[in-house]
Amino acid sequence: MQDEIPKPANHLLDYYKTHHKEFVRLAKLARRTFDPEAIHGLRVIVKRMRALFRFVEKVAPASDANALIGDLRAIFKAAGQVRDAQVQRSLLAGYQEQEGHKFKPLARCLETMEKKGRGRLAKALRKQDPARRAKLHRARKKALADFSADELSREVRFVKSRFSTIWLLMDKMDQPENVHRVRRALKEATYISDLLRQHLPAEKAARLELESAKQLGDKLGQWHDRFVMACLIDALPETASEGKQGRRLRGLRQQLEQEQLQLLQDLRAQLAAEESKLDII
Repeated sequence: MQDEIPKPANHLLDYYKTHHKEFVRLAKLARRTFDPEAIHGLRVIVKRMRALFRFVEKVAPASDANALIGDLRAIFKAAGQVRDAQVQRSLLAGYQEQEGHKFKPLARCLETMEKKGRGRLAKALRKQDPARRAKLHRARKKALADFSADELSREVRFVKSRFSTIWLLMDKMDQPENVHRVRRALKEATYISDLLRQHLPAEKAARLELESAKQLGDKLGQWHDRFVMACLIDALPETASEGKQGRRLRGLRQQLEQEQLQLLQDLRAQLAAEESKLDII
């Protein structure tokens, strides 16, 4: 007797269970230590779960992604503030070493930003109601267990829609909001394609050159980090723009802008070159 082939829904359910278990572990670690890698991992897990349930919602309209993962929004947002501050402090350390200046107003701003973010993250994690969390966990598992094999035949359209967003915005990335949209679309497409490649038969999976996507994601991340730092400099108190420290901050601001422009040029060139490789079946 041949072994029974697992239903596709079981693969999605296993994927969710694995990520939920990791979320619980990282949430405890982040609350206890605020370790940068734990916070980064926590956000990645939430993004993967969010992409999963948005995917389910798209191919099975009866599902409501917001209802299933809305409780994670406050944690994700607070963790993002801590993560942004940690990344910015690491980026600033490189400029401090390169330029031989401490950029004190910006350094103080980032220190305060991380401190506030830690408080918000701790509060968001404490506020999670165990009974509600368990109820949502059951609802998520049911949504995936009820997911039919026929619905998976539409999975290509979901991933393709994300890449359509990227191609449509490729020549409009001089606007920051479009770069953010490209970044989000690439991440969702990568997460879902990775899931499908690992857990579905090869003939059903969307093809995606993940290494190429990773390189694009890295460049988009570098652009984002410099964009955030430039915005933080612009938002510093007026006194920070005075005297020698003001000139140094303006010089750093100009350098960040030049690096953003170069990254956008590289991104456009790579997106154009990789379009055929990132094609969908």
